[in-house]
Amino acid sequence: MKKIATLFFIAFISGPILFTNCSSDDEIDPGVAPEIPPISTMIMDFGIISADGGRVATQNNWGFSVINVAFWNAAITLTFTVPVLSFAESFNHTPTFDPDIPGWVWEYDFGENYSARLEGVVTTAAVEWTMFISQDGGFTDFNWYSGTSSLNGLSGQWILNKDPQEPQPFIQVDWNRSLTGDVADIRYLNITPNSNDNGSFILFEVADFGDYDRFYDVFSNPQNNTTEIEWNSTNQNGRVKDLRHFGDEEYHCWDEMLEDIDCPT
Repeated sequence: MKKIATLFFIAFISGPILFTNCSSDDEIDPGVAPEIPPISTMIMDFGIISADGGRVATQNNWGFSVINVAFWNAAITLTFTVPVLSFAESFNHTPTFDPDIPGWVWEYDFGENYSARLEGVVTTAAVEWTMFISQDGGFTDFNWYSGTSSLNGLSGQWILNKDPQEPQPFIQVDWNRSLTGDVADIRYLNITPNSNDNGSFILFEVADFGDYDRFYDVFSNPQNNTTEIEWNSTNQNGRVKDLRHFGDEEYHCWDEMLEDIDCPT
């Protein structure tokens, strides 16, 4: 009788152990970590601002174009510094799989006193990204931005919150890449709640054909007005159209020296 009881006890305690080992063998292989979208999906090319024609003459058309683009560049620079630094650093680190998400995690320090946790969760439709940033002696795990990228990595979106002091949606970044991996277009859309500028945007596009290879559309929601800019990034000539500013729907051109000219017919 004692022997039977002992065998029963051994069987009882070994059962869960065998079950646990079986469960462990059935765990799903997380596979390969998703590729982080390139930093160009977050940072727009503002190259037209630094164009240099070599002379200072009548540059109204180019100058007006630059003012419109520079306004967005200044607004973005002030609020994107920490998010961009955190994003740029992520490419220097190897992720680990976190079964609790379940997804991939990049954790690292950056800047002088910041730390980051970038999470990438692969679904059947896309990769979902979330960036949490902490500051020593300051805020902890602030969700500064999140987004999605298609499974082929050719399109996606970022949503940036303004900052830990104003934790509200600020800019939506929509982007598309060509098959070569270069950014084909990127748009910054103001999504600040209860703001007059909500709905304003700047769209940047790249083209490999025609007289111009860079395009900016700048839409002001308060003025319900769009400024259309076409620019040759090599020769630096271009043209701009803006009904509110010029009083017509014609293009107004500048040459390689950035000087105003009559548009070619």
